[in-house]
Amino acid sequence: MPVNDIQILSATNRTPELAAQLVSVWERSVRATHTFLSDAEIVEIEPFVPQAIEGVGELVVAERNGAPVGFMGVEAGRLEMLFLDPAVRGQGLGRRLLTYGIERLGVRELTVNEQNPNAVGFYEHMGFATYKRTDFDEEDRPYPLLYMRLQGRVPAAERSIAYRPVDESDLPALAEILRGLWHTDTPTEEYAALEALHDVLDCLSWSTFAIVAEVDGETAGICCANTGANRRNGSFERWGEQRDEVELRLQETDPVAAARYRAYLDASYVVNKGLIADAGITHEAEIVLLAIGPRARGLGIGRALITRAVERLRKAGAPGAFLFTDTDCNWGFYDHLGLKRAAEHWRSANDYEGLPEGMFIYRVPC
Repeated sequence: MPVNDIQILSATNRTPELAAQLVSVWERSVRATHTFLSDAEIVEIEPFVPQAIEGVGELVVAERNGAPVGFMGVEAGRLEMLFLDPAVRGQGLGRRLLTYGIERLGVRELTVNEQNPNAVGFYEHMGFATYKRTDFDEEDRPYPLLYMRLQGRVPAAERSIAYRPVDESDLPALAEILRGLWHTDTPTEEYAALEALHDVLDCLSWSTFAIVAEVDGETAGICCANTGANRRNGSFERWGEQRDEVELRLQETDPVAAARYRAYLDASYVVNKGLIADAGITHEAEIVLLAIGPRARGLGIGRALITRAVERLRKAGAPGAFLFTDTDCNWGFYDHLGLKRAAEHWRSANDYEGLPEGMFIYRVPC
């Protein structure tokens, strides 16, 4: 079911029935994400949740077919609560709710449990940075808290922005960018870092060239592409061997998670082949990856990287290109660029359950 069938609504009538539904969402969310809490602690906290829901200044509810699947509470510019039903995680709903909070309710600060790394990575991806840490939570329990604040943006004219070919020294920064974007739902931070590094290397191994964006001397984004002339180009051996080594390390670190990741990659490949066929695309030139770090967004870097990549493809004689994206990505960016969606696939009961809700292919004119 596509994520755009979920409505974001301000809860003006906080009925006991609504509170009960939200408490149910809270419990399912906490059991899925706050694994450091014991069952007894969850039961102890639960009676206070209706009070928090009733007392928060702004309450925003995400509904699907009239039933709550997530909610957010905001008080004086501070995010007090954000919980999603596990059934809708990974569909971009958290991003939609927080963006609503930032743009309409002025959210600038929040507090998150340090032992919930997926949430920490999500908030960092959304532009928040830690300014304070405590060893105990607000109930004096031994659960460290991170206090985060939305970072202000320096105008692009005041930033030093440069574009250059990718280098091996970029790998740690690029892996960290991809970890925050697409590798937050993993068992451990160590495993997440490895999975993200594998993702970077896999994209590079299928690319003819890769362009890195630097902001103030730090690696901040990447766009890599394949001209289609020779998919197994010289860089395949360079990056492909490293990718295969990392995949072995993934299997050693967590065999179950590695098997799930491999199943996701294989299922994605099958869907993407179908999208190419549905779109009637016969050329092979492809924008393989576009990723921008959270602190570099809003500087026009994504557009600049795509423009540079398309120019390289044009000079290589590519008649056109394509790119894949999905509902776990900022696919609206490509619509904003004026690119045309050529085909789409919505996850069904026959698909691997770990796939994004929607997967798309766009044409890229050269």
